Amino acid sequence: MPLVHLILNNEDRPDLLGGEDAIAFTSLEAFRSSGIEATGFLMHAREQTAAEKIVQELRAVPETCLLPVFLAQEMGPRMAALCDGVPSGPPARDDRLQTIRSRMQALAPELVLQGQDFRLLAYLYCRPEFELLAVENWQESSIYTYPLAEALAEDGTRINTWLRQLVERQYLEPTRLISRIRHCPQCEGCHHNYVDVCPHCTSIAIESKPFLHCFTCGHVAPEETYLSGGLLTCPNCRANLRHIGADYDRPMDNYLCRDCGQSSAEPDVIAQCLGCGVRNDPEKLIPEDIHALRHERAAWKISMLCWIISIMSDRRISRRWWIGCMRYAGAMTKNCLVFWGSV
Repeated sequence: MPLVHLILNNEDRPDLLGGEDAIAFTSLEAFRSSGIEATGFLMHAREQTAAEKIVQELRAVPETCLLPVFLAQEMGPRMAALCDGVPSGPPARDDRLQTIRSRMQALAPELVLQGQDFRLLAYLYCRPEFELLAVENWQESSIYTYPLAEALAEDGTRINTWLRQLVERQYLEPTRLISRIRHCPQCEGCHHNYVDVCPHCTSIAIESKPFLHCFTCGHVAPEETYLSGGLLTCPNCRANLRHIGADYDRPMDNYLCRDCGQSSAEPDVIAQCLGCGVRNDPEKLIPEDIHALRHERAAWKISMLCWIISIMSDRRISRRWWIGCMRYAGAMTKNCLVFWGSV
């Protein structure tokens, strides 16, 4: 089976092309119509949107969802999350391809047909050092998305909920902390507008004003109310204020509400959700840590599933593969009883 080069927009990488097992196509449709069974793909493209669409199509079908997809050049974080990196040259590419292909051959072909959980775990099993990366996207209500999980998931899946369930079931484990977001309790959106409001009436019509404090009667009010004929005169007791520190002082600027007329030393802050419009106390927003994810005991569970599926289809697996997979799984699994209870 050849390594298929998908060359878009007349891109070319002579240092990565060549070899008896390589063949090139200028579109995914041309590759599919050829009937060739690929061992992997190498993407050459300038335009990220077109390249990403092709990779998503490759990940969406069982025949190619686990195959390695390499990039001829860096194409941003979303493509990095969907693909298997930029090889430094043919030797590095071939080593990586062989590692992935050898693990794919250990899996029952029927596994990727059993649903999105199996597809994702099988993908991670074939790439033991791979991290499922979250990528920032301001156009999404959740801000962070997992492009690979989106490509492997079934239509209508709520990706963050799905991955959270896999973590709770100990199929995945969090690794690097990427960021922290806060969800609206009403709609779970993460786009908020933080606004200063009057603590008395919650109006946004507040403004910061300098205030004066009269030592004679203790009156505190905006400085503009003390101005009279170019002099400072207390509007409460009519005392003339000549010397700061002796007749009056300037406390910290206060906030004056133009709607209710009340003043306050500090305004309140509300988080207005830009998705549903609800005003929330920032302390009531629901925090969530965004992590990179990787498989925890996927090797153990995948091996057991392969065994079950092989027996159900009256197929047998090799003793050598079974022993190797059990050794790998045993090194990862801390409690086999927990596994049996969660399959």
